Amino acid sequence: MRCFILAAFLFAAPVNAVGQILQVAELSARDLEQLDRKQTVVILPGGILEQHGPYLPSFTDGYLNEWLAARTAEAILAARGGTVLMFPTIPLGVGSPEDFGGLSPFSGSYTVRPETLRAVYMDLASALGQDGFRTVFVLNRHGAPSHNLALLDAADYFNDRFDGTMVVLTSLLYEGTIEPTSFLDPKERIENGVDVHAGAGETSQTLFLQPRLVHDDYRLAMPLTADSAQALTGIAESTGWPGYFGSPRLATPNAGAQVVEYRTKQVVELALRILDGFDWRALLTRADQNAMDSSFRALDDNNRARSEEERRRQEEWIAARPR
Repeated sequence: MRCFILAAFLFAAPVNAVGQILQVAELSARDLEQLDRKQTVVILPGGILEQHGPYLPSFTDGYLNEWLAARTAEAILAARGGTVLMFPTIPLGVGSPEDFGGLSPFSGSYTVRPETLRAVYMDLASALGQDGFRTVFVLNRHGAPSHNLALLDAADYFNDRFDGTMVVLTSLLYEGTIEPTSFLDPKERIENGVDVHAGAGETSQTLFLQPRLVHDDYRLAMPLTADSAQALTGIAESTGWPGYFGSPRLATPNAGAQVVEYRTKQVVELALRILDGFDWRALLTRADQNAMDSSFRALDDNNRARSEEERRRQEEWIAARPR
């Protein structure tokens, strides 16, 4: 199935272009200096370390982002040639589903503050811009609004400072010509409910991408159904909440292939359109407050409060430390 999806993207684009995908970690200064900046697209994959309940790995989001980054690089190469410069995955992100209930982070949720994530990507943006690169795609899909805002801020900084094109592909709400996939029947969709974290969707996705990392007892998972986004908070606040929403037991590898194919088509089409001149700035983002319901505003508020408390503790420690 993976080969089929990959082949579909490669053969859908012109194959007469010549180019290369390079790993920045493997290149010397001389190698990098020789790259044609105008013909090079830089890809920055990322992935939050965040608990995904009893069944899925903490790097669940990262495995999808790495897949999306690789497929995007291949599609750019097939359609346009040139060079794609791939960075190592940055395992940083903001916020976790515990914030729906105002809870302390669970084991597996090893996140950073919004200003930390923004600073990391702004620093990388500065380094890339100063070195002459002008086209950068970021793939770090995660739902927390503060996470997306931090990345979008870094991209705006790059674009304003260097007159470049740095786009957080996974923070933009883009459908384009892609038909949404539906891998559950009507009864199953009701059981799965609002599937924002570690439910049937992400469990299926991981069964496709990293099947060996999914614990087999997901098949016995009790459904934790939210019939609205507002109901997510109540589930997260319930005693003994295991860290997921929805119904992981409905997941299958075939459904995961459909989910991943849909996500891949979205990202690839958007990336190629941007390279052809499409103005992405008019698109809504995952950080838009006006498009957010109250439960995600509460999640964001709880995350910001927790981050502010951590910032205060760190700064107090630094100020009191003997020099």
